[in-house]
Amino acid sequence: MSYDTLIQLTEIHNEARFGFTSALFGQRACLEGEIAVFQWMRQLCTAYNGGFWRFYRLSNGGLFMAPSANEPMHLTWPMNWSDEHVSCQAAGIVVTLFALSQMMQSHSDELLTENYQLLREYLVEHPEAGAMLRLID
Repeated sequence: MSYDTLIQLTEIHNEARFGFTSALFGQRACLEGEIAVFQWMRQLCTAYNGGFWRFYRLSNGGLFMAPSANEPMHLTWPMNWSDEHVSCQAAGIVVTLFALSQMMQSHSDELLTENYQLLREYLVEHPEAGAMLRLID
């Protein structure tokens, strides 16, 4: 059975990458937000040791970052007993949501809330939604 999402994603390349984290986390918190994404990946995936990240824009206006790798990633979150093997894009969605949530606690910025909601809309349409929901909920 084929599964097509209603929300489409587009990878952002080259100079279009400039300003991406500002669009995702806001001008004041773009560096802090990017660091939060990397820290969440280290916390959820013990095998993660850095690397190139891909940036994605969604047709609903959402954004997310994802590590560039060819193998599935093993994410664990003991706070809700989650242990999942997911694609790099799914891992990126999860850690971007965790980072946005963290940033919302320390910054009162509507952009963070809007970007969280837009990305979560895409998550529920994604073929790996079950695994990602177990990790974030």
